[in-house]
Amino acid sequence: IPQDAYSYPYIGAICGYNNDDGSISGCTSIALIDVTSATNSASFGVGGIAGGNRGTIEGCKHMKDGVVSGRSQNAYVGGIVGRSDNGANISGCTNEGEVGLGYQCNYIGGIVAEANFINIRSCSNKGAVTAHTDTEYVGGIAGYCYGSGDNNSYSLIDQCVNSAVIKNGATYVGGIVGSIDGHVTNCVNEAGGVISTEAEYVGTICGDLGSSVNDFAGNQNEGTVNGEAGKMIGIDRRPP
Repeated sequence: IPQDAYSYPYIGAICGYNNDDGSISGCTSIALIDVTSATNSASFGVGGIAGGNRGTIEGCKHMKDGVVSGRSQNAYVGGIVGRSDNGANISGCTNEGEVGLGYQCNYIGGIVAEANFINIRSCSNKGAVTAHTDTEYVGGIAGYCYGSGDNNSYSLIDQCVNSAVIKNGATYVGGIVGSIDGHVTNCVNEAGGVISTEAEYVGTICGDLGSSVNDFAGNQNEGTVNGEAGKMIGIDRRPP
């Protein structure tokens, strides 16, 4: 249980926080991680491999019997990484364990919960992602990815696959990503990517796609939203 006075503690099965020049490669976890805030307000990142990441994580796996969950309205819960930023890279990683279990958190993703200017390539999620009904950002691969238009630094999700059930969420929910200011290319939400939610913006690929320079190409959907085919982008902020 993290002390609520702390700022962004990070909890992971392999590493708490992977810093700028750090590299985690070829690691496997079967961890059962459940972090609780006593006041339901602490900010923390929890992941099946690392709680936080600013470096490189590649070829890692969180196994089927593993579970990652966090209980706080400010929690970041990811199958591989909780919170990632500063141009980090996550590639070739797979999550097979359950993520979330329906507890309250703000960001949740099968691979990473929240990220700033990140490259996510060739990753797959096979574990159920179950958010709380109040969770704002929910995605099969990532909950929320943002960038900086000031220096043309945008997040990228490329060649990623979700094949697992996604449940709940309040605002942005996507088979691949809940909300992104960046590029989503060559990704697939497979038939197992069944989305069940009453969220405001829901897409079989992404709930919310950002600015005019963001690419959306080569993506495929075989899953459903509340039993229907759904649409690939819940809200598209790019101009026509």
